[in-house]
Amino acid sequence: MNIGGKTVAINGAARADGGGRIDVLINYAGVMPVGHYFEQSEQAIRTAVEVNLCGVLPGCRLVLPEMVDRRSGHIVNIASLAGAVPVPGQVVYAGTKFAVVGMSTAMADEFAPHGVHVSVVMPPFTATDLIAGTRTPLGSKAVAPAEVAAAVLKVLEKPKTLVVVPYPMRFMAPLMSMLGPRGRRWLNGKVGSDRVFLDFDADARRAYQERAETATGMLAPADTE
Repeated sequence: MNIGGKTVAINGAARADGGGRIDVLINYAGVMPVGHYFEQSEQAIRTAVEVNLCGVLPGCRLVLPEMVDRRSGHIVNIASLAGAVPVPGQVVYAGTKFAVVGMSTAMADEFAPHGVHVSVVMPPFTATDLIAGTRTPLGSKAVAPAEVAAAVLKVLEKPKTLVVVPYPMRFMAPLMSMLGPRGRRWLNGKVGSDRVFLDFDADARRAYQERAETATGMLAPADTE
């Protein structure tokens, strides 16, 4: 794909084996199992880790050598605000997104001296099947995919490491980090985010859940025998 004269690979869709120049890599694939941790299947957990984290690392390793050699390039990893502000019902998902945020930040600082930018974009609720069967907490609304895309284009024009969508939500992570356990749980309860991924419409979410259960990520399905 060509955007603004730059060759863009989305989740490694363009050649990253030395057969062509890649200016930008966008890692955006993800799956979100929700519900009580004990009730999530081993396959759903495995898939989330493989897709959300293990799917990001190889793509970065494929494009970085060429970017470093020519001292230019930009990697954009789409994570989630859950990678900075975790809530109940997202134990696995939040864990994978925390990993992507940490990995992206470390990678940004490691490769900045080589002329390569690394950014991580963190939307909250996104208006896709990802949130099927759930309700948004008080005072928030689902972000349209177009808003996330606009944030990606903006960070390509003006690189920065951490990008929260929508912009005003950037205060949430620092605020939550300053609260103790009681304050955090009180605030989550006040806006309803303490139950949003625990009390959901299982029927409305069934189709998405089945896809998450049967996806294999990068590796073979876990042995269930």
